[in-house]
Amino acid sequence: MRKEELKLIVIYVLTMIFIGLPYYSIYGQDTSDNDTNSFRWNGFASISYIKVDPVDHAIPNQNGTIEAGLQANWKITDHLEVRGFLTYVPWFEDSEPLGFEYLLVDTFTQVWDQDIGLRVGRIYLPYGFFGDTRANPASRQGIIPPMILIWPQNKALYDRGEGGNVYLYGINSWFRYAVETGRLVHSNPQPAINYVTGTAGGVTSKYVDTTFQHLELDGDFWRIRLDHMNPTQGFEITDEHYQIAHKKMPSSYYSTGIHEDQYDLQYIGLQYYQDWFDLTAQQIRWEYLETGSLQNYYDALNSFYGKFKIPEIPYPSYWYKMWVYTIGLNFDRVETDITYGTNDTTSKDRSGADSIDTHRIVSVKYAPENSSWVYKMEYQSIYGLRYLGAQEHPQFLTKSPNSTDLEKRWYLYGISAVYLF
Repeated sequence: MRKEELKLIVIYVLTMIFIGLPYYSIYGQDTSDNDTNSFRWNGFASISYIKVDPVDHAIPNQNGTIEAGLQANWKITDHLEVRGFLTYVPWFEDSEPLGFEYLLVDTFTQVWDQDIGLRVGRIYLPYGFFGDTRANPASRQGIIPPMILIWPQNKALYDRGEGGNVYLYGINSWFRYAVETGRLVHSNPQPAINYVTGTAGGVTSKYVDTTFQHLELDGDFWRIRLDHMNPTQGFEITDEHYQIAHKKMPSSYYSTGIHEDQYDLQYIGLQYYQDWFDLTAQQIRWEYLETGSLQNYYDALNSFYGKFKIPEIPYPSYWYKMWVYTIGLNFDRVETDITYGTNDTTSKDRSGADSIDTHRIVSVKYAPENSSWVYKMEYQSIYGLRYLGAQEHPQFLTKSPNSTDLEKRWYLYGISAVYLF
């Protein structure tokens, strides 16, 4: 962890102790929410146990995983707030597990009963219905963030970073609406996993630079959400990578330096809900744009390997389309979500076949009345390996994700307990 981030965390925690605690109860309830110079805070801690079958389909930190978080909101004036959310979330190793989901200054005003504002600092990318709750284990769907929505090896593409966004929130007689646009940079996301370069060494993930737009309409019993992102992921590729992964390649073929992978992500979500049930349909389209300079890396490999007619050459992923359907049932403080998702891609495996993965999830959440505890259980049945990177499945270094030599059907079971304060 960088010294600058450590200093911010220390300052944040001390502020919580010396400013927040004298004014607010253990549950973080603000008794003067409309007053200026008010401070609200809350937090969570959880422990989860995960079992994966077969065991070689590894999920990071699956046994006895602990998550924790502190969220605070300081309303300085009627038009200025400072907000922070410090978490320890070790599921996906795209960054240090301890860090800020967001730490920002929010300035806003009202024009014709609409809130117009600007946020600057570390901000949280708006990403689908799931995105608003993904960092809090008590409110998000399931125990592990569903991999059909949040891919472990590419989580940084739709996560968080330093930057800013402008927003417009309003309401009329038919629905509430939210519009946002902005840009952020996620510095040094780890690990440096890419579908082409794998984890062979000599590759460092330097940044993810994302522009985004978000629109949501929310009626009395329905929601519509649209998100659009243009991430650019920068990798530094050194001579070491070629010397390890492509030993026979002469240095004259090397393409080193900063290479950029560019993507276009589109999300649409539709939801119908009542007191006791909800129906949700989500589609995510993820297109790889060949305009990025990482294409120079592909060209270098194709130039060398094509000379010897060797078919085992890496390839870019052209586009993915995910459909995710969820039925939610809510009875007597028990919430049950049944999810079915598919991932269809036009990229080919080494045999030339298309890939369609499926994901089935059943998650149950129980929140006892007048209790600070939330209990969860989860079952997942997954066909396909594109959700896992080379770190989770080392055979990816030598085989295609579609290879018949790999076990494609695998299962995940989990239980967790979350304490809210």
